[in-house]
Amino acid sequence: MSAKPLRERRGRLLCLALALALLLCLSACGQGDPACGRWTCVSAETGELSVPAALLSAEPVLLRLSAAGIGTLSLDGSEGSLRWTREEGQLFLLLEESRIPCSMEEDRLLLELQPGLTLCFVRGDRAAEPAVEESLSWYGWWEVSDSTGRMPDSWRDCCAQLRPGDFGPELRLWDEDGSREEPLAVLQMRWDGSRFLSQSGFFLLEQQGEGAWVLEPDASPLEFSGNYRQGEESFSYHVLLRPWGQEWSGEQRLPFRYNDWYLPLIGSGEAMPERIG
Repeated sequence: MSAKPLRERRGRLLCLALALALLLCLSACGQGDPACGRWTCVSAETGELSVPAALLSAEPVLLRLSAAGIGTLSLDGSEGSLRWTREEGQLFLLLEESRIPCSMEEDRLLLELQPGLTLCFVRGDRAAEPAVEESLSWYGWWEVSDSTGRMPDSWRDCCAQLRPGDFGPELRLWDEDGSREEPLAVLQMRWDGSRFLSQSGFFLLEQQGEGAWVLEPDASPLEFSGNYRQGEESFSYHVLLRPWGQEWSGEQRLPFRYNDWYLPLIGSGEAMPERIG
């Protein structure tokens, strides 16, 4: 046997060995890692509250992790690349200059976006998950003071709900004289990573602009205050709300229908109705 075929055979064996070693390396670094795959965000956990993903983005928030420590994150219809790594068993996402720790619980990936805010992802498509309520609801009261017009100084029970709308999250506020379809306020909101800010909308007849109302979903109570002016009529207002289903302590003034309407409903596990009483 000549030396040339032997060298060629050794070369092929060496290439095969290198290819096998590379495949084993890729498997160890990524493909065999339980974090690899397609993940869909289902909620943001902030404090004791879970904010549905449908309120965070009109489009699904998707995370894809593939071999060799590369991946993509899709948010609001745009997709960006990322890298990921494991260090002493801890998973990290590397986004630009950010280093975001992640953990896995059963088949869920928890991404600690910032202290107190965690994005929860499930493997594959969220459609495979049990149906979840895609709104946040509150109950409480609103008060008018220092009125100069037809609206007398008074206070009334009210409800509020944040749910997906045609142009993003929509907040509606109504009292015992109206309903969800006849609200006091309708505001288009946007999620800034830790809270919801108004973009546009109205309260009674007054237009509300960017940042006029700020909603921190884990706050309890949730409060809004402001001054209303329309023509010759003006007054100060204050709104105080607690998450639907939460019992109130005696430290706060209770809504008028708290005992005879609210407590029986939450005691039977009812969702918030679209009209009070």
